[in-house]
Amino acid sequence: MFTYDTSLFPFVHSRIVGALTDEDLRVMTTMVDEFITRGGRYVTMSDGRGAVAPDIVMRRRISEVTKSLNERTRDRHVAGCVIVGSRLLVGALTAIRWVVPSPSPERFTSSAAESVKYLRDAAATADLSLPPGVDDVAARLDAEASRKAP
Repeated sequence: MFTYDTSLFPFVHSRIVGALTDEDLRVMTTMVDEFITRGGRYVTMSDGRGAVAPDIVMRRRISEVTKSLNERTRDRHVAGCVIVGSRLLVGALTAIRWVVPSPSPERFTSSAAESVKYLRDAAATADLSLPPGVDDVAARLDAEASRKAP
C-alpha cells in the first residue's frame, strides 16, 4: 500500500507497506497531479522500510510510471530520499544510482532523521525552506520502524 502526506508541503512524505499494486501506482500519479496543480518546488521522503520486493511484472510497471512522473516533475522536484531497511541496501542502491542517475538529486538512507537532514540541506541550496514539524514526522516514523524491527 502506498500512502502520502502533503500537509507539510513543500515537504512530502510517503510510505510503502507490503507489495505495490496498480492501484498504488494510480495513487502516485494522483499525488503528482496534486503537486502540479499546487505549483512550486518540493522535496520528497519515501519510507520503504515496510515494502515487499515487487515481482518482475510490477517492477516493469513501476519503471514505466516512475519515468512518466519524473518527466512531469523534473523542474519542481528539488530532491528526494528513500528510506530502506539496512545500510547494506543503502550502499547497493547508491551504487546503482551512480550508473543510472535520477533526474533530481536522490539519496538512500536508513532512517527518516538522516533523510530530513539531507532534504533540509538540499532545500536550502535551492532557496527553499522546510516547515516546522518535519523533524517530528521523522522521529515518529523512526520510532514506529524501531518498534516493528525484529
